[in-house]
Amino acid sequence: MRKLIATAVALVIAALVVLYLLWFGGGAGRATTIMVEEGATLTSLCPGLERKHLVPGNCTTYRAMARLLGSHDPIQAGEFEIPKGMGGARILDLLQHGKPAQRLITVNSSTAGLHCGPTR
Repeated sequence: MRKLIATAVALVIAALVVLYLLWFGGGAGRATTIMVEEGATLTSLCPGLERKHLVPGNCTTYRAMARLLGSHDPIQAGEFEIPKGMGGARILDLLQHGKPAQRLITVNSSTAGLHCGPTR
């Protein structure tokens, strides 16, 4: 009976370590910026995150962890700055609830008459 309990405890500890490594740990090796297009989903965004080594594990494990443990809110469009060391859970929260990066644009009076849209 003690052997069975010890095995169960070891399995629970192993599961918690895997959970930490695949969801809370790991993350960005360096700070980076990503662009999220309008209508993007985690499924469409995940291969790029995996290529840039921003999410621990692979796309399949990251999406599974997001589905089980993350919010079901949609991904926002915009440019997001991901700091070094940000784990998978925090990256998902940033993409769903964070503020996209803002850029300041200066318009000079000499360029104020320029038209930037389609012409008729």
